[in-house]
Amino acid sequence: MKDLLEIPFHKNLKSISFDIMNTYSNVLVTNLLEIMELLCNQNGMNKESQYERTKLCKTLTKQNYFQYRDLQYIQENGLAMGAPSSVFPEIYLKYLENTKIFDILVKHHIIGYF
Repeated sequence: MKDLLEIPFHKNLKSISFDIMNTYSNVLVTNLLEIMELLCNQNGMNKESQYERTKLCKTLTKQNYFQYRDLQYIQENGLAMGAPSSVFPEIYLKYLENTKIFDILVKHHIIGYF
């Protein structure tokens, strides 16, 4: 909120809010594994550690279950919210933020992003 209050007011100022509703169920596991591999390579992780991390990520994304009322479900597409893999959507969003959103900001002449 403090960041918003510090924005100089101008009569042509427009704001937008991005809603990340349904993010978990829209994360494609194959894309996520590619992103994880890319991040490992960018950070100079050795191949053995990278293999172990990929193996762990695959295991966690397969534990894709959730409970609704008193029943257990397996979510076949995307990631289940609250599942052991729930940190992955954050990684996915950060990747999008660092690779795609910047282009959108430039294309549409957006001068502030919070």
